Amino acid sequence: MDADEIRYHSRRPLSAVVRNHLRHYQTKIQDLRVRLYTDPGSPEVLPQIFCGLRRLDLYVDNSTSLTLLYENIEAVGANLESLSLTAPNPVDIGMELDAWSMGEEKEYTQCTPKLEEFRLSNFDYANAFEQFSIIVNFHQLVR
Repeated sequence: MDADEIRYHSRRPLSAVVRNHLRHYQTKIQDLRVRLYTDPGSPEVLPQIFCGLRRLDLYVDNSTSLTLLYENIEAVGANLESLSLTAPNPVDIGMELDAWSMGEEKEYTQCTPKLEEFRLSNFDYANAFEQFSIIVNFHQLVR
């Protein structure tokens, strides 16, 4: 059976067996709700399962995870209509994202052309607009 929605609400990462099953057998997923993870062989690239999604809800451990999402937004963002990010504790995303964005000359909002909904939970919102405006066109959001 090929699912179009996968939800795994846990602070623990997916097991290697589950990740392997998703990679090989679940090719039609449109709605994914998991903790952000990478495959051990390529920790700098998000797994193929993150690409082509319409809805992505991620539990992120730290701002390094967010930087990983930013670095892969060209592959992940093309079909995204909804992006939700949840942190375990209030997270100040400032330093890592600021350091990453300083070296970037590219505008990444065109990588998420269909994004209409953006939700943050447990983030320090003081600089969130500036830091997320790199990948989110706030003017086109509906929610």
